[in-house]
Amino acid sequence: MPSQILKIVGLVAVTILLTPVLIDNRDPDLGGIKEDFLQKFKDLEFKDNIKEFIQKNRFYCINGKNPAQLNAQEQLEEFKKGPCAPLTIMPGILGTSLQVQIDCEVLQQENPEIFANCGWSTCSSYNIFGKRPETEYRLWVGSIFSKTKLLQLKDSKCFGDLMSLNYDEKTNKLQDNKGVFVTWYGNTPKTKSKSECGANAIRDFTDDPIMKQTTESLNGFHNLIDALEQLGYQSGLSFQALPYDFRQSVAENETKRLIKSAINSLFSLTGKKSVLIAHSLGSLHTLDALTSFEQSFKDQKVKQFIAIGPPFIGAPKSFINIIGGDPSYIQNILGLQVGINFYSQTKFAYSSSSTYDLLPKNTFYEFKDEPWLKELISRIEYEKDPSKFSEAPFKSIFPERENECFDTNKLFFRSDNTCQSGLINLFEQEILNIKNQTFKSNNEDLISILNNFTLDDASKYIKLYNKSLKAEGLNKLKNPGVPTAIIFGGILETTISLNYNENPKDKLSVNKDFYFPESQSFTIGDGTVPTYSAITPAFKWAFEFDNQSPNSKPVKLIEYCSKHASNESFYDNTSKNGEKIYTKNSYHGIPCECQNTKSVEKCNHSCFINDKFVIGTIFEAIQTNEIAKKTKKYTLNEVLSIQSECPVLKD
Repeated sequence: MPSQILKIVGLVAVTILLTPVLIDNRDPDLGGIKEDFLQKFKDLEFKDNIKEFIQKNRFYCINGKNPAQLNAQEQLEEFKKGPCAPLTIMPGILGTSLQVQIDCEVLQQENPEIFANCGWSTCSSYNIFGKRPETEYRLWVGSIFSKTKLLQLKDSKCFGDLMSLNYDEKTNKLQDNKGVFVTWYGNTPKTKSKSECGANAIRDFTDDPIMKQTTESLNGFHNLIDALEQLGYQSGLSFQALPYDFRQSVAENETKRLIKSAINSLFSLTGKKSVLIAHSLGSLHTLDALTSFEQSFKDQKVKQFIAIGPPFIGAPKSFINIIGGDPSYIQNILGLQVGINFYSQTKFAYSSSSTYDLLPKNTFYEFKDEPWLKELISRIEYEKDPSKFSEAPFKSIFPERENECFDTNKLFFRSDNTCQSGLINLFEQEILNIKNQTFKSNNEDLISILNNFTLDDASKYIKLYNKSLKAEGLNKLKNPGVPTAIIFGGILETTISLNYNENPKDKLSVNKDFYFPESQSFTIGDGTVPTYSAITPAFKWAFEFDNQSPNSKPVKLIEYCSKHASNESFYDNTSKNGEKIYTKNSYHGIPCECQNTKSVEKCNHSCFINDKFVIGTIFEAIQTNEIAKKTKKYTLNEVLSIQSECPVLKD
């Protein structure tokens, strides 16, 4: 720890030395002025954990050809002849780097409070005694010295104001405050040249090397994208990043159009079906999109859907953001409260409709009479006492209880090494307790929580919650209609229930500061998403496939850090033309980098997407050996134009 602190202090000192003196009255975004230093820093921290993978598989997807000796069109043609599938990557909540554009005059006139909260007093370049805003700032995640910095003191308001959305009662929609426009990094005049067709919006969440030293959670998909580029992929041509405004709900977002556009583009460019990779909230967007597409479209153009850490049926921890604040976003340093303060947390949580997508869902009550849920409850009872069952329920998708899934009896929050699913009977499990009043995972209780324990106008939040339920593909867990793999974690303590001794609304209205739960109950998960939330839909879809429901496809459960069936191929067979295919439901374990360390962070919800074994799993999935369909052959100029303009991401 001391060496880490010294490293950060040293980086701060170097950054300050490299910061130029500004002679005008603009309030600069200091995150963008140290690119030479940043490049040196990146060179020093080359991703050691994937070096071996890169060296072993370099240029694999372009038949061993060196891209340095090919132009972009030639590289694309090699990819079409190669063994790999194109892919899309959709990040989760807080997983897209955001850029904010400021219209100074409009903001000053329409939202003077926000203008003042950010320390601005003028729009004139001649007023040398006042501060005027830059036209753009990195919003998520800003530099440690930026106006939009993540590490705020208790009374800072600028970040919360710029990050928040304004509720329009007439349209029942959330929109940016007047004078503020938020979009993904790479979609603005100042960042377009750095976009790489959306890849840099999800590769890293910040350019600031100091911020990167504080937590691995800010690293985004950088390991995966680096690996793909070394395999021979090109952004916008053979893989497509899908950055989006994670503040907006699944029902309100443009992601359906975005996903379909990307699939169509990749098929046109490569002649192959796409593998759709999504993390966390991105999995919810992808599921809802897939269920809206025609089956013929999916059969022709989608190879499979890989959901990583998906909170398909919600996460009880999400309540903490709208009830009293999340302590994991703040620290006390030398008596000062530093981090995302109460003002910013509440502004973001209450004004982001995606918050409601992450709340616990009505799943058990929605499907209470369905045979798949009855069998799932039998599986839960079986894991408590296998002796009462002659056969394990759902054994095609999850191993029998007596099998060993782990090498040790104690792996972080795991209490033994046997194969336990982490499924929970949500008819019985409380998810919230406030002054001894208990609430469960159903719509009636959720509306009661929003109505009685939120700070502001409850009717607004209930309207937004009800609107989030219009994403039917997600909320009804419709079958995606494509082969699906779910990569999930089940070794970390993960919130299942929150307990508050007092009414948070009463407490917050007086103190205007955090009120954290007095206690929490935990289950297994990835530290954020309980295992049951990630895998419950898999049992529904597996049941549908086993019972030959129309358009149902096989499901794979892939458990992080598990050793069971870890040497078996995820693909079950090959077609007549040599293409790898799924033919059955099954469970597979994969190793994890954190297993032999004491570092919980490396295997948590935000970080395990960069684990070399997860990347190895994705690498196996993209080796489909599909023979490319005959499609248009693009000229070099057309290919370069697609890379530069990235039409998939245009509105």
